[in-house]
Amino acid sequence: MDDMFFENLIVEKIKKANEELSSLSSALEIGEGDISELSSLINHQTKYLASLNSALVRLKNGTFGVCEQTGEEISKDRLKAVPNSNMSIFAKDIMNQFGKKK
Repeated sequence: MDDMFFENLIVEKIKKANEELSSLSSALEIGEGDISELSSLINHQTKYLASLNSALVRLKNGTFGVCEQTGEEISKDRLKAVPNSNMSIFAKDIMNQFGKKK
């Protein structure tokens, strides 16, 4: 796998996410569904799009696939599944473990 593979993957996910955001925004505009739920989904989708765009920037500047916490390489399998990943599974697990409230 090379940069072009991941660029195409990310661009395709951005396209789909933009379509979903457009659909959610339309539903909110016409009052179709729960406003609070739609607003939450729009917020989530907006953050997802930002993370995908950030992944494209990392791809262009050569830091794509490098964990921002450990500096280790993120596995190709993880990047194929979640191309906007900026942390390895190990780092994500540690963050989740220490981020949880008791």
